[in-house]
Amino acid sequence: MSIHAHKVNIIDISLGGAKITYTKPLVLKHDEIVQIALEIDGTVHTSEAHVLRTWQGDPEGARRDLWFASTEFVNMSKTVEYALSRKIQDIERESRQREVPP
Repeated sequence: MSIHAHKVNIIDISLGGAKITYTKPLVLKHDEIVQIALEIDGTVHTSEAHVLRTWQGDPEGARRDLWFASTEFVNMSKTVEYALSRKIQDIERESRQREVPP
C-alpha cells in the first residue's frame, strides 16, 4: 500500500480500513483524506482513506522515526472492494491451512 506515492507497511487490513506504519518524509494528519494505492495480485487499485489517528512508536527507542496510523477507507469503488475482499479471503484460507492440528 502507498499513500501519496510513499510506501507504507500494513499491520492490519479489512474492508473498512487499515492500520499502518510509516516513516518520514510522509506526514499524516488526523482527520485528513489521503490518496492511497493498493496493489492486489499485481494490479494497482486507487482509492481514498480518512486518517482517524496517528501516533509515534517509541520516541525514546531505536525507531524514533516510526509512526503509526489508523485509517478508514472512503469512496472505495465496488471493483476495489471486491478485489480486497477476495484477497483477504485468500489470506485467511492460507492461514487456516497452515494451522497445526491439536
